[in-house]
Amino acid sequence: MTGDPIVANDSLVINIYNALPTGYFLADFESPVSFHHLIPTAAAQSNYFVLPGIGNSGTYGFQMTGKAAGNWPANTDTTTTAAQAFGYASHIASLYTCMILNNQTLNNILLLDLRQTYSVGPKYSWFRVLINDLIVAADVNGVSYFNPTTQNSDGFINHIFNLTQYGDSIKITLQASCRLDEFNSTTGSADNVFLDNINVAFLEGIPVIGNNGISLYPNPARDFITVTLKQPAQQIQIDLLNMQGQVISSENFSGIQRTNIEIGSLSAGVYTVKIRNGNDLQTLKFVKTL
Repeated sequence: MTGDPIVANDSLVINIYNALPTGYFLADFESPVSFHHLIPTAAAQSNYFVLPGIGNSGTYGFQMTGKAAGNWPANTDTTTTAAQAFGYASHIASLYTCMILNNQTLNNILLLDLRQTYSVGPKYSWFRVLINDLIVAADVNGVSYFNPTTQNSDGFINHIFNLTQYGDSIKITLQASCRLDEFNSTTGSADNVFLDNINVAFLEGIPVIGNNGISLYPNPARDFITVTLKQPAQQIQIDLLNMQGQVISSENFSGIQRTNIEIGSLSAGVYTVKIRNGNDLQTLKFVKTL
């Protein structure tokens, strides 16, 4: 219904496939077509929305939140465990794919931008990625369950999951368990999970992960590399160095979290990428193939 922000009670027409073909998709929520491979669900004490202004850089994004407290006990905002949170089934909201066929010669990678808020404490807002409804996936930093750090000030963080190990075909479920929405919270803040730029891609190599969550992929690479920051940077400089340590390209960017660098014309070999973000300098290496 036009003007109704609560989409959980609307009628949806969704294209459902038995399996997605080997390939990739990107859901940025800027149009219904961009996320038609994803199916949302909510329970009695949870809800979901697709709204402008809640995504990364103020664009459209996907929100999962709670409702009333229900069977989630009070005064557990710092003690609720992951098992307890996801045991409160009425508070779970999900966004899931149909089956995705893995490419047997490439790596299956899930990338997503995640932001969380809480009403009273961080253990009222939980997020995880499920594989085939059973396996809790860890990101490349080994984290399986996610909570906010601050009540409202956390920015979007890019997370990467290597899904290659999970077999020939997989179903991905992005799942939140949140206690209170803004209408039932008395603190002016709600228990929310915000998602944006959900990307399933098949890469020739696995991401190279530096400190502070900076990643480079694919590795090896043939035509381009993608540099992803944990959070958007006001000013960043990316230098590409050859095997002799000579700078062969240098670019400055403002307000980005992800950028592609063309490398198709380079000779095969090992290259270095230096990423300067303020006073922080990260050095990553990758292999260029023909």
